[in-house]
Amino acid sequence: MTTPTEVLEAGAELKSPAEFDQWRKAGGYLPDFMRDFHDQKDLFKAMQDVVERSNAKHGGHRSLNATWTDYHIYTVDIFLWVLAAHGYTLQRSRHRFGFASVYDFVASAKERAREAMASVFASRRGGEA
Repeated sequence: MTTPTEVLEAGAELKSPAEFDQWRKAGGYLPDFMRDFHDQKDLFKAMQDVVERSNAKHGGHRSLNATWTDYHIYTVDIFLWVLAAHGYTLQRSRHRFGFASVYDFVASAKERAREAMASVFASRRGGEA
């Protein structure tokens, strides 16, 4: 079994458990776009939109029928929290593939949700959005 000290580079100082707790509670193990709870909600709502569109296109799949809050709680409060306890963090890939923007992904889903809500309100008024 590898100890935390063995994982560190030679000569590096091991931080205290209190510093670790503070780092993890502050969300230091998360990418910047996930450190705020509201931004996390927007991301997981956008991911739920992907699941719903996939279910509609492919007839659904039982394992994909969780809610965005289920995904959010499991991913942030369990999965990434445990990985952080073992020294792992999410990071942006260094490969040069022209990745899509996560900010655009979330903004697009928020716009679709806004349009759907406007449509509901317009139909209740008997007009267009």
